[in-house]
Amino acid sequence: MKYFVARIMYIAPLEDVEKIVEEHRQFLDQGYERDWFLASGPQEPKEGGVLIARAPERDDLEFFLQDDPFVVNKIAEYEITEFSPVKRHPKMAEFFDE
Repeated sequence: MKYFVARIMYIAPLEDVEKIVEEHRQFLDQGYERDWFLASGPQEPKEGGVLIARAPERDDLEFFLQDDPFVVNKIAEYEITEFSPVKRHPKMAEFFDE
């Protein structure tokens, strides 16, 4: 598996974001069910969000995220950064050691 930090950047007004945030969160549940996502949530201030993820390849994650209602409805864009988790808290071993 490869590891990523994905930054979600809102490109629409916050009022538009709030209209489909629940739909977006339901979509993210699919990533958690695949064991691809470790954590996600809004930034402060609310200009977007952050997602810590893993996937077999970057292309797999990019393809999956195309179906996010935020992307489909042109509410947000993703900026994905791959990283190598050479150090991590022992409680995270199950997520990062595959």
